[in-house]
Amino acid sequence: MIKQGTSKRRVVVTGIGVISPLGNGIDTFWENLSAGRSAVTNFGLFGGSALPSHIGAQVKEFTDKPPKDLLKQRLRKSMKAMCREIQLGVVSATMALDVAGLGEGQTAVAPERLGIDFGANLMLSPPDVLGDAGLACCDTGTVEFHSDRWGEIGLTKMEPLWLLLYLPNMPACHIGIYADARGPSNSLTMAEASGNLAICEAIRILARDSADVMICGTTGTTMHAVQTMHSVMWDHMAVAPGGDPTKACRPFDLDRTGQVVSEGSATLILEDEDHAVARGAKL
Repeated sequence: MIKQGTSKRRVVVTGIGVISPLGNGIDTFWENLSAGRSAVTNFGLFGGSALPSHIGAQVKEFTDKPPKDLLKQRLRKSMKAMCREIQLGVVSATMALDVAGLGEGQTAVAPERLGIDFGANLMLSPPDVLGDAGLACCDTGTVEFHSDRWGEIGLTKMEPLWLLLYLPNMPACHIGIYADARGPSNSLTMAEASGNLAICEAIRILARDSADVMICGTTGTTMHAVQTMHSVMWDHMAVAPGGDPTKACRPFDLDRTGQVVSEGSATLILEDEDHAVARGAKL
């Protein structure tokens, strides 16, 4: 339970959703975490590598698209308008809502009293998305880009939903539509800090009685053709000792060699305690 300042409202967690390299769902995730298993492997999300070794912690079930057993029927068409990070976030949120007893068709929370606070990292287009459009603005046989051709020629080569696919506020938008959440809504893009900030802001919203239930969480990946290059430029990246990827991520080890790229999403359902008790939620 979390007590916010001088507010008389107490906040409890009534749902958790996890999509991670260590497993999907809180039970599988906790079992693997408690057993000390590593999720770092050789990954194959994209060809080539800017990394010291082509290793990372990948949500394998999402290699091509979200598996049907995790994906709600009503969301299957809209998945086409989501990049990988958005898909991870939306699925973790639907999982958390189910755990909280607030899944599809729920009537326990008024839509105006159900809010969202969701975090993300910056979402980048893969290089191939811009490839044809960029080359169309170059002279034949050269790579000299002519910006004056972009509006007339380049944009016509882009996929129609390009912008919507990579906007970091879209997880909250898709989750809000799915859950019919019409209360306070915000998106935070503060990299690894986004999740903690989303939780803190959601607690404050509940404390000032602006909502009864808040969906809060975060999603992100550094397993991306461009973001791996950023990781190499900005961070110290780990190598697989003795060729064993499972021993690469050792953040508290004296002999650690650096970070490992990874991905995942987690969602909490935060709720006013009195409201949760009144509807019979499991605390």
